[in-house]
Amino acid sequence: MRGAILLLPFVAWALVGQPPPATWDNVKTISPGTEIRAERTGLPTIRGQVISVTDDSIVVKAGKKSQTLTRQQVDSVSVHKNGHRARNAAIGAGIGAVGGMGTGLAITRCTGFCLSDVRPAVTAGMSVAGAVIGAVIGAIIPTGGWLPVYKR
Repeated sequence: MRGAILLLPFVAWALVGQPPPATWDNVKTISPGTEIRAERTGLPTIRGQVISVTDDSIVVKAGKKSQTLTRQQVDSVSVHKNGHRARNAAIGAGIGAVGGMGTGLAITRCTGFCLSDVRPAVTAGMSVAGAVIGAVIGAIIPTGGWLPVYKR
């Protein structure tokens, strides 16, 4: 019973993060210029920028031409989300620097004869190495993608 109570905040957090029901009203809130992907039954997927949206259709600029898609033609619409590579790299660098500093302090721990001049240099070097590694890992983690806003 206690285990279920401890899991309750995580379940609530997961439910809050769920997108609202995908209705055409969500499509009508898309701003002009937003990049979308519209999937259609038996027809190629359209990817382009929204020009306008009405109650019955969406006009998309795909390539050099605009195309009007009726609501009946569209099976689903997804909006392109921008990635956050710089933010992820900064977070990764911070986490890596702290981890590197902790590692540097741990490996230079003295248990007898100590070289006091080496400890700060090793700790600083490990912090820098950890920051670089963390920044690289943070930058390669994908965070962009497509957010579904409508599904028939």
